[in-house]
Amino acid sequence: MNELSAASNTIFRNYPDVITLSELSELLNISTKLAAKLLKEEKIYSVKVGREYRIAKTSVMAYVGDSRVSRKRCVVNVTSNPHTLTLRK
Repeated sequence: MNELSAASNTIFRNYPDVITLSELSELLNISTKLAAKLLKEEKIYSVKVGREYRIAKTSVMAYVGDSRVSRKRCVVNVTSNPHTLTLRK
């Protein structure tokens, strides 16, 4: 088990395998509106059942894992050559 999997299991342990929109917003510590936007933009896979969304906990874990990898790559790119940074207006 890698470090990310171990951390994810600890974070998500108290949630069921399938969560609702309100549980997603609580889990990620974001607003319900932003959580709905993530689902509509298909950044987190979900299924709509009637008027409600159902989200697999594994989809949330994948989203969190992907965003951590992306941020890490970004930081490496910025710190590898800080003299080439320019500000855009």
